[in-house]
Amino acid sequence: MIIAIFSCFSISLLSALVMSVKKNIEFMETFDDIQESLQRSLEILEEQKEKISQKSKLEVFSDEPVVRNLIRDIVESKNAVISVAKLLDDSLVEEINESKEAKE
Repeated sequence: MIIAIFSCFSISLLSALVMSVKKNIEFMETFDDIQESLQRSLEILEEQKEKISQKSKLEVFSDEPVVRNLIRDIVESKNAVISVAKLLDDSLVEEINESKEAKE
């Protein structure tokens, strides 16, 4: 009787472990997809940053404050988006490195 209970408990525990490993693998795949997507986005943002930087240095033919404010807002938005994207990418890389170190 005790052996049967122990066997059932062992099988249940093993099943839970298998499910946990499977979920962790799925999570890591999702994590990798997010990181790849962020890296592609960073590359696009870097290209756009260069374009915006060049265009923001051009002389504007309108002295209207609205036009000048719009250019300043675009540059600030660009910097904010790049900052957040780099922060996310750095934290993802750090998480991956920590999980690899934990496995070793």
